[in-house]
Amino acid sequence: MNMKTKSGFTLVELLISVALIAIITTYAIPNYRDFVRNNKIISSTNDFVSTLNIARAEAAKRKVTVSICGSTDAATCNTNKFEDGWIVFTDVNFDGAINGADELLIVQSDIGSVFVRGVSFSNNAIVKYSSRGTIDSTGSFVVCDEKRGPKFAKAMNINVTGRIRAATDDTGTGIVNDVDGSDVVCP
Repeated sequence: MNMKTKSGFTLVELLISVALIAIITTYAIPNYRDFVRNNKIISSTNDFVSTLNIARAEAAKRKVTVSICGSTDAATCNTNKFEDGWIVFTDVNFDGAINGADELLIVQSDIGSVFVRGVSFSNNAIVKYSSRGTIDSTGSFVVCDEKRGPKFAKAMNINVTGRIRAATDDTGTGIVNDVDGSDVVCP
């Protein structure tokens, strides 16, 4: 007697498979979303730290003031929202604007979905490294995403020598502290 076997899924097996996929997806998608957001904050922070380090090094190497400011048009300092883009340029006459003998060194376009803001500097819209690599006041740059607020923020504290240090939570609140010791705030 020759019996043919049929292969395939029964309705019960199919329903169990669909239910397992739904359960796994329910847990995976929110974790993946947080993973992407965390990586965006880290990537933006690293890009900005690199820019600050390059500006400081260029100031010392060229023996001239180098400024960093927010820029939406890649040519002028026109915003304090660094997430809209920023520029780095030699600032020969120390006026915070590109003119005369000034040279544009770095242009960064809009980085999207995160906020990058200066805090506690004498001018939160522009940071000027002197020819010795120092700045005129201490301050912090805070990087936050659009949705989750200061608990997930990163910050870079810069002292007057121009040295950059990753901010830490010194108060035990779960939020990193700016250069003044206060919990960072996201816009």
